[in-house]
Amino acid sequence: MSDAISKVAEAPDYGLDAPSVVRNLFVGAALGLLLWGLKAFGFWSGLLIFHLFGLKFVIPLALTGLATGAVCGFLGVWMVYDSKLGKLRRRERFLNRIAWTGREQVLDVGCGRGLMLVGAAKRLSTGKATGIDIWQTEDLSDNHAGAALENARREGVAERVDLKTICGACRSPTKHLMWWFLGRRSPTYIKTSNAPRRLAKSPAS
Repeated sequence: MSDAISKVAEAPDYGLDAPSVVRNLFVGAALGLLLWGLKAFGFWSGLLIFHLFGLKFVIPLALTGLATGAVCGFLGVWMVYDSKLGKLRRRERFLNRIAWTGREQVLDVGCGRGLMLVGAAKRLSTGKATGIDIWQTEDLSDNHAGAALENARREGVAERVDLKTICGACRSPTKHLMWWFLGRRSPTYIKTSNAPRRLAKSPAS
């Protein structure tokens, strides 16, 4: 029992994507279901009735709330699932398509909490995986370098991972990469965004 608890505690946590969006979806779901619930328990008719230009308009707010609540709730749950499980499975499928030698120098631009960075590091032997980011919490919950390092430790690849922090005021890291590349070996793989499909291979030096 204690071993199972320890394994859960040591599982990597790659955060919740777009946490403010997820919050707003659940708020929308709660408000929509509240409108429907008030009608279901007889607190109001569930209808919005008004007159305009001599015409009578009747809007079924309770049913609209139920539909909105169901859709927002489903999307919120799906985003949580995708953040916790879905993106891990997509990472593995994508990285398994690459013929790794273990000697690669990997650069993950916008690494966040290390999802792709750590996945790549797990496939290295003598190579190194470097991640850079500006650590924006609106993109990913609890997004900071320490979280990425902790995930690397939990996945057993901390010695193969290095992190760089770039200017937090800069929305695009491109110009900061210019000086970072000077004097270094060209990375074997460059990821230009958080989307796995944007991982592109460049010639190794």
